[in-house]
Amino acid sequence: MTSHAYLIWLCLSAYAIFILEKVMFDWQNWAQNRLGLMDVNWPEFYSSSAVMIVVGMCCAMTGWSEPAFALLFPALMLIKSVLFYLIPLVFKARFRPGVFSSIVLFIPLACWTFNGAYNDDMITPVVVIVAFALGALLLALPMLFYRLKRRFH
Repeated sequence: MTSHAYLIWLCLSAYAIFILEKVMFDWQNWAQNRLGLMDVNWPEFYSSSAVMIVVGMCCAMTGWSEPAFALLFPALMLIKSVLFYLIPLVFKARFRPGVFSSIVLFIPLACWTFNGAYNDDMITPVVVIVAFALGALLLALPMLFYRLKRRFH
């Protein structure tokens, strides 16, 4: 039987393309003009992106030896895609830097990865719950640190 853990590496590659898309479509300018976040900057974007890439590498290297941890990365991709890209696109018809890779790459690859984990008998309710909880926590960290910085800086 072939392991589908390699799919996490594909998720990581998709995340790199997502970062490139955000840079090419000038995420900072968009965030300042559309969201009013005047103090967002490229160094913080690059730092948070680097953290996501390192965590993604750890998830991919861990593979199915720790499926809940490994699946946190595709879970994060699904959460991010649905909450920050798909819903605003459907209900507000608004473009956001990252929308293309989020919808075209993140959703299909994350679903494929979860399906691969299921086919490899790695999916249990606990694994799915923990993966999505960890993914949500990781997704929330940059936003939490941003709010703390604004409050205490």
